[in-house]
Amino acid sequence: MTLHLLQTAIAQKTAVKIISGLTNFDSDRVAAVVRAADQGGATFIDIAADPTLVKLANHSPTCRSASLPLSQPSLSPLLQPEPT
Repeated sequence: MTLHLLQTAIAQKTAVKIISGLTNFDSDRVAAVVRAADQGGATFIDIAADPTLVKLANHSPTCRSASLPLSQPSLSPLLQPEPT
């Protein structure tokens, strides 16, 4: 999905965001949510802010979500990158 399609879905109020869980760092469970979101026609997916999960969602052969945008909330200061 391109940024334009995502913006259109949001503007038309047809976007569907699937949330795997802010504290869900279980790769098997996240993979299952990502697969279901992809197969169910979700517009984008919200996963925990973890580089391993991002790679899983974008590159795993069992998770064909490379076309789905990801959002990664980070509410914990411990998960925020250090300022440079």
